[in-house]
Amino acid sequence: MDRILRHSQATDIEELLHEQWQALREAQTSADVASARLDRAEAALGRALQHVGMVRYNAFPGAGAELSFSIALLDPARDGLVISGLYGREETRIYAKPIAAGTSRYPLSDEEREAIASAREVQLA
Repeated sequence: MDRILRHSQATDIEELLHEQWQALREAQTSADVASARLDRAEAALGRALQHVGMVRYNAFPGAGAELSFSIALLDPARDGLVISGLYGREETRIYAKPIAAGTSRYPLSDEEREAIASAREVQLA
């Protein structure tokens, strides 16, 4: 009996069982809290941007060096956005278009469509 009570404040088996019951209830509460947090994290992850695709290109003749780009950032439902930066010698333009189910209500360039297609293939870790 002394060996059983050695790591406890209990003086008899009944107190020891009560201590263990309390410890078990605390552990169950902690597990419930952790499980709820995990459920919330998994739900949020389903809406997170997880797919990224990028295309570099020359938007204007004579610009060179493929300084223009289109980058698509999508969630698992293929919702997100595509951002394009068009570099020219005289000016640079930046456009952002919303994406829903892999397409946009705004006209997409070939490069933007390519970035979206590429994003479907690349999932962030």
